Order: sequence, then structure tokens, then C-alpha cells
Amino acid sequence: MPGRYQPSIRLFICLMLWLLFQAPLSESAVAAAQQVDVIIGPNESLRQISNRLLGEANAWPLLLLYNGYDNVEEVLPGTKLTVPVGDFIRLKAGLDRSAAVIGKANQEGAAMLAEEEINTAMRLREQAMTLKKQAAFAEAIKIATQAVSTGESALAITRKGKNRSARAWLAEKTGTVQNRPPGKSAWEKTKLKQQLVEQERVRTLADSRATINFEDRSHLILEASSLAVISKMTENVVRKSFDTKVSVIEGDILFHLASLSKRREFTVNAPGVKTNIRSTSFRASLDQAHVTRVANYDGEIDVKAGGAQVTVKKNQGTKIPQKGQPTAPTDLLLPPELISPTPDQTLYERAVRFSWERVEEARGYVIEISRRADFRSLITSKTVNGEGYQWQPPGNGAYSVRLYTLDKDKQAGPYGEPRTFLVKVDTQPPYLVLFYPNRDMTVQTKSIEIRGEVEQNVSLEINGQSVVPDKNGRFKYPVTIVEPAARAGTIRVKAVDRAGNSSELTRKLEYAPPGRLLELDHGSTIISKVTPVVISGRLCPGSKVVIDGREVQLPQQFTHLMPLKEGEHQVQIEVYGPDKSTEKRQLTVVVDTTLPEISLHDLPAATVDNDIVIEGSLNEAAALTLNNVTIETTNNKFTATVPLNEGENEFLLLAEDRAGNRVQRTIRLHRDSQAPEISDKKLTPSSVQNGGIVQLRIKVIDRGVGTARVGSFTLAIGKRKFKGILKEKGADNSYSGSVFIPPDVSGTIEVREIELRDILGNVQKREQ
Repeated sequence: MPGRYQPSIRLFICLMLWLLFQAPLSESAVAAAQQVDVIIGPNESLRQISNRLLGEANAWPLLLLYNGYDNVEEVLPGTKLTVPVGDFIRLKAGLDRSAAVIGKANQEGAAMLAEEEINTAMRLREQAMTLKKQAAFAEAIKIATQAVSTGESALAITRKGKNRSARAWLAEKTGTVQNRPPGKSAWEKTKLKQQLVEQERVRTLADSRATINFEDRSHLILEASSLAVISKMTENVVRKSFDTKVSVIEGDILFHLASLSKRREFTVNAPGVKTNIRSTSFRASLDQAHVTRVANYDGEIDVKAGGAQVTVKKNQGTKIPQKGQPTAPTDLLLPPELISPTPDQTLYERAVRFSWERVEEARGYVIEISRRADFRSLITSKTVNGEGYQWQPPGNGAYSVRLYTLDKDKQAGPYGEPRTFLVKVDTQPPYLVLFYPNRDMTVQTKSIEIRGEVEQNVSLEINGQSVVPDKNGRFKYPVTIVEPAARAGTIRVKAVDRAGNSSELTRKLEYAPPGRLLELDHGSTIISKVTPVVISGRLCPGSKVVIDGREVQLPQQFTHLMPLKEGEHQVQIEVYGPDKSTEKRQLTVVVDTTLPEISLHDLPAATVDNDIVIEGSLNEAAALTLNNVTIETTNNKFTATVPLNEGENEFLLLAEDRAGNRVQRTIRLHRDSQAPEISDKKLTPSSVQNGGIVQLRIKVIDRGVGTARVGSFTLAIGKRKFKGILKEKGADNSYSGSVFIPPDVSGTIEVREIELRDILGNVQKREQ
């Protein structure tokens, strides 16, 4: 009967649907495709037939195409149509399955880790949908099957590659720090910036300390005589999430976590003790009696041991005996109030005295001193019983100090506010120079005027008499060189600064009545950076001069060049007068034509830090300045901490030796603490109907050292969210990324979040 279907046909359709949704697509399933012939009844429409046989009322245009009709008006009641029920069901299953696997692969990061495969899968699915609209069902089924297979490959590649071992490295070390790689039985000596791997053991010996940095920007500090195992370090490269586990085996370890989020899982355990951490700053220790202590300084930590659990809140601690249960959390003792030095105080003494107020019930205090404001590396870490400590600084510069309190259970309280102070220990003699007289001069007057320059704010004496320089440090002072019966005199000039350092210059002058054979314009010591070396002076007319055994013809007012080699020389001068009188002089001449050399420790080209430590050495004794500020050297080595401005920083390091040879090094360093800016974004399309591929394009402005090549973004349609990966596409700082929206999703698209980092880790996270 027209428009009616036999029960066997309905049973066949149900059976086909059940088989297709229970089993994956295969060649045998495709081969089992069946067609149904139907005659259109007088009151039936193509839409009704499509809905009854294919389950989609809107698929009626496909029936027209499949049966060779161009217009619905050509299909009249009584017309026989062939309905490709099996192929249609197979194709629908293939398209649905390809959409599901592509969506799953994109969700897990295929756009980043299997870009070629996922793009191929999406292209094949689009091709299959196009063939479906052309009613080319058999070909569409093959293409949809390929889309499923390619999508599954993309999913497998993504799942295999999305997790990798994260990085950790030894960032700071003092004293003896050792490591034991997995699978090895012997301890090895560590190197700074050494990479560490999972299951690696790190320990510090007595009077040693180590800082380990993790890729998620967390770090831990091993105090002296401590041992830790890095049990796990995993990074999900798609989600940029980290999972880290550290086991405390012995000693005292301080933890600083970058942040608390689902993207950063950090677990710290000790033997028999498990933790659930919701804190960014805490300390875990295990002593020789196998007592574990946990001190928390932020958030909360759940501590579980011996079948019991406690929650340690901010500034609380608990201890766990071996095989025992954690004690009820108790409040930690607050840090002491530092009395001296005062904030930003400048200290000139050779020993610094620290003092602080007493904390009730304190068992002791720990004082830490560092050149760095973040205390990653320490100069001193000392446990003190009283309320004071005296310390000898290693040199001039800025230092930071902080303290915490130990209670009767040896629990470490929170750190006090760090305090910065400046040490300017003046161990250098004050600047003092004499313009006149020169060294070991012979003069023909009994009185002369002493002229020179001295460092400001010092006391000055000439032959025991106080002399006051002018505001620029210049001074003049008349003195009598000789008594009438004497032939020689000594001038002593002494300068003493506020720290008690002194400089003293002595000039031995000889009085010679007019007519003396030789008068030199300089003293008996000459230091020259050039050769030949110049000596000059005046001769008595008719005198003969012999220098180092060779007669030299000199005029009465002379300038003589001596071609001396590098090094120190003793020059003998003999003068024979016309009256057969003689004079002998000895000159010490030092020829130094070699430039000093400056060796610098490695410096980064760019940093996010507020300051930088410049360290290095000289190959000889020389005066050193950094941007015209004197830098102290010890055994020809130097260290200087200098603040950085945002952007390009340039420092001029200048060294000058005693002969006046000068060399300079230019240091350029970029400070970039600003995250990149997102200047423009474009979403294509802005809405979807039954899913599709959505592309986000952005442009970025970065005034620093450059952006990372990969970012991420989150789109939202209603309450559903879709995450995608941004990739750099050109030299103009443009990025783009695509997200596959499943067919069951329609609506307007919103950009909920864009996250992008620069090379130094500054992150721009724009939430809409």
C-alpha cells in the first residue's frame, strides 16, 4: 500500500541503527549498506519521508538529488523513490564520530602538538559534509572514515606529547652542594646552573646552602645539612601546567611556590607524612630523631600521618614523631623587631652591630644577610641565642637583613620585614696630591710655596701645622725649606679622613745656591706610560753629562729622551762642572705601557630583576670606576650591585693603572619587567551555527626583548568554553589560532581570556 512500510523494513532500519552505533566504521559495515524503495502516498511529503526513514526532516533535498530530481514539484504522489538508508546512517555516524574525535583532540592540544594531522582531519570532515550535500553518500562515507582515522592519530600524538619532564636547576649555592642522579650510588659535586632531573637527590653539607629553581617559577632552599629528592617534575605543554613532588629526607628546606592554581600542583612529603598544599610559603624539616616539622607562612596545608590529619593555617606549625600522628597546630612565634641598623642607614664602621627586641618564649633567632633583596643567596645565616650579633661585611655596598624566631619546639617562625642598609667602610687613604714641589728637588731659594689638592672633609697638616684647603680641596702654604746653616730639608704633608685613614707625602728638597751643576724638573722617581721617557732640567754652563756610562750632549735648558724598555730601571746621572766639581743622581724610572685588563663574569643580556651584580677581576692593581663611581677592589677582584632602569641600561667600567694607562668596558643590559600588550584582536567568524572552525588573530606590542612563540586563549559560547593555542605567524608580532566548535553548538562567540608571555616570563593575561 502506498506510503506504508512493511514491518520488516522498520525492523531492518532499527537493526542498522543499532549496529552502526555499537561498532566502529569498517569496510564490512559499508558493504552492508541497504536501500529502501518507497512510493509517495497522496498525503505524504518528502519532508515526512525523510524524517521517518532518515531521522532528519531537513534531509529531503538529498533525496531529490539522490533520485535525480531537480525540483520538489517533479515528485508527485505515486512516485517511486530510492532512499539510501544504510549509507545515510553510516555517513551520519562517521560525521558525528569525526566531530567528537576532532573536538577531543583539539581540547587536549592537537592544534599545537599535531597541527598537520588535526588540520587534515578537519579538512576531510568538511569535504565529507560537502559530498553529503551533493548526495554522494558512498564517497562521503570513505572521506568521513579517513577523517575519523586522522583525528584519532592527532589525538594519539597529542596525548603522547603533551606531557614532558619539566626543568629544574641549581640556581644558587654556597659551600659544598652535591647531587646523586637516579641509578647512581656515588655523590657528585654540583655546578651552578646544573640541570636536575626526576628522582635526583640533592644535599648540602655543613655550612652550605642551595637554591633550586623550578620551571613553574617556584623554588626551594636547602639549608645546611639537608637532603631532598625531586620525585616528580611534569609539564603539560598544552595547558602550561606543572606537577611537582619533592620528598624531604633530612634537614631543613624552605619552599616558595610561584602561585596556587590548577596549573601548578606542588606536593611535599616526608617519610610517613603526606601533604595537601594550599600555601605559597612554608618550611619542612626532618631532624636526626626522625621528627618532621611543618611551618606554614601562607594559606593552609593539610598534613596527614599515622591515620590522622590536621590543617596547618597561616603562621602555624605542627610536628610529627616517627610513625606518629601530627600534633595539633600551634601558633608560630613572630619575628623580632630590628632596632639597628635603621632602614637605609649608611654604616662606615668595619664591623656592623645588629640588635633587636626580645621575643617572649623564644629559644633563639636566625639572622640572614644577603646582597640580594630576594635572599636567594646568603652571605651569612646564623642562629643566635641573644638579641644581638656583630658582623664583618666582606666589602662596601648595599645589604639586606632579615630575622625569624625559633620556639621551644625548634619551629621556625615567619620572616620579619627585610631591611636594607649601606656599608661604606672607608679603608682607602684619602686622596692627596702635590703639584709643587716635585719629588727630591733641588731649589735655589730658601722658601717655597707648597701647592696641592686633597680630598674634601679631611684634616690636613704640613710639617705639623694645620692647613685649611678651599671648598674644592685646593691648598697653598708657604714654608721655609732650610735653616741658614743647613743644606737639606724635608716637607711632610699628611691628610686624615673621618674614618682615621691617612695619606702622607714626603718631599726631600736640597738647597743649592745659584750655580749648582744640575737641577731636575721632576723627582727621583718617574712612572711613564710611554717610551722614550722624558727627563728635563737645567745645567750649569760648561758642564758635561754622563747617563748610564754614556756621555750625552745637553743644552743648558734641556729635554732628554731615554728609550727604555718595559719595566723598572735605575738610571745613573753624573755631571762634571767646568771647575772640576761633580754631582751624581740616581733616577728610578718605571715604564708601563701595558693597558690593564678587565675580566667580567658572565652577565645576561636581559633580566626582570631590579638590580644586577657585576663581578670580575683586573690583571693588575688599578683604580676602577663604574659610571664615574669608584669601585673597591680586593686582590684585584671586584663586586658591585647596581640598580637597573626599565629598558636599556649602559654602564661604563673604567680602569686606570699607576702609569695612567686606561681601559674601559661598556656593559649593556636590558631590563624588561613589563608584560607584552595586546593591541588588536579579530575573531572569525563572530558566531557559529552547528559548529565550525573559529580563528582568533591578535597583534602584540612588546617593548622588551621579545615575546614567546606560543600563547593560549579561551572562547565561550553561552556557558561552554573552548581553549585554543596561539602561534606566532610573522615578524610583525601577529599571532593566530583556531578552535574546532562541535556541531551541537551554536551562538555568538566571546573571547574570555588571552594569555601571552614574553621571553623572560612576563605574562599578559587579559580576561574579558
